[in-house]
Order: sequence, then C-alpha cells, then structure tokens
Amino acid sequence: MTAYVSKERFRYVGHNKYLRNIIYTTLGPDNHLYFNSQNPQFKYLKKARDTGIFEDAEKAAQLSCDEDSKPCDIMDADFPLEADLLP
Repeated sequence: MTAYVSKERFRYVGHNKYLRNIIYTTLGPDNHLYFNSQNPQFKYLKKARDTGIFEDAEKAAQLSCDEDSKPCDIMDADFPLEADLLP
C-alpha cells in the first residue's frame, strides 16, 4: 500500500510501528517521486504504478505512452465504463 503525502509532511512519516508496510511517496522540488518506508524491501522496487484524477486528460495520456513505440492517440485509448453507463 502506498500513500501520497506533501513535501512538508514527508520527513515525519514512516515512524509508526503499526504502519510499517506502507510506502509513502511525495513529489520533490525537482519533479521526481521520492519513496520512504520502514520496511527495507521497498528499496528493491523496480516499477511503481500511480493512479489518480488528473486535470488535463490528454497530457496524462501522453505520459503513459511508450517513447520507443509510435506515438499513441487518445482517441484509441480504452476507457473502462461500468455496465450501467453503456447505452
């Protein structure tokens, strides 16, 4: 489980003995993600997946595209919908 915290709060998290397995993340001033946890296994992570609600959907979609492959088009993307929302 991961939790996003602000830059100001980041230095104080990760010291609760009941929440040892939580990985805390924050966005640094250099626009890099920083991770912190009491569990030392988080240092061996190879990938991190982040989900959220973004202000600009097209810009967020461009960030998920592979740079090596051809550019992706937002009109070709799959957007999952609940069955009740389908006509």
